Amino acid sequence: MKLQSKHLLTGGELDNKELIYLLELANELKTNRYSYSTVLHQKHLALMFDKHSLRTRISFTLAMRELGGDIVESQNNNRKQEEPEDQMRVLQGYCDAVMIRTHADETINRMQTVASVPLINGLSNFYHPCQALADLMTLQEKFHQLKGLKIAFVGDGNNVLHSLLLMAPKLGVEVHYSCPVNYGPDPEILQEAHKNVGRGSITSFNNPMSAVKNCHAVYTDVWTSMGFEERNIESFEGFQVDEVLMAHAEPEALFMHCMPMNRGQEVSLTLPDQPCSVIFQQSENRLHVQKALLYQLLY
Repeated sequence: MKLQSKHLLTGGELDNKELIYLLELANELKTNRYSYSTVLHQKHLALMFDKHSLRTRISFTLAMRELGGDIVESQNNNRKQEEPEDQMRVLQGYCDAVMIRTHADETINRMQTVASVPLINGLSNFYHPCQALADLMTLQEKFHQLKGLKIAFVGDGNNVLHSLLLMAPKLGVEVHYSCPVNYGPDPEILQEAHKNVGRGSITSFNNPMSAVKNCHAVYTDVWTSMGFEERNIESFEGFQVDEVLMAHAEPEALFMHCMPMNRGQEVSLTLPDQPCSVIFQQSENRLHVQKALLYQLLY
């Protein structure tokens, strides 16, 4: 199955069938991790970093190499500033695909206008589609199906929430979210998500306890994402995910976080280490969904 779009910028590009296929492929690549070690032989992926990275850098590097390809990376502090279009034209002369982890979505959008090879958003201010794919894979592994699940996102309405809103409801997941005033999801992205999936799959709550009721997973992220440090932390009082809040969700509810995390801030000190926590399964699954994505885009 070939994806309709050769780029992954927001997660909204993927339809229901494509999401199902990518998750099935990711599961196959995880189960038989070293059985596809030559499929991307002599393929090269450029990794562009304008932000610091642990999970994105290592998972994409391993993903490409485990499929038989290779990577070359460029850090922002090691290169001169250029127009995004010029950067893309240079990179596609060398490589078969480009992954960029950056701040402004405008940078990615401008690169896409001239891209002749696949362009993957490894994280931007408004979207984190690779993380959302890993989250969906984790939920599927734990519950065996996605349709009918309810997930609550509590905290800052950021890039992770945006991509989840665009992707999860297409698979029958009901997304609840509870954010402080002035820290909700972007209105235009929210409108797009509602337009594509119907209002029944996305619900806003003022109170985190109401949001997590009957939910199978509770998700949070840092309150101050990289590039958004000027935040009023006092606005997030009452939005910490802790054992008390988890008790209002389903008895077997999972705790999710894309990391890095600030223990004692958006999440209690001890919750990440409880049996309900799947945060390290989420981080591992970044590798497998990205292998599936690269396989699809480059094989």
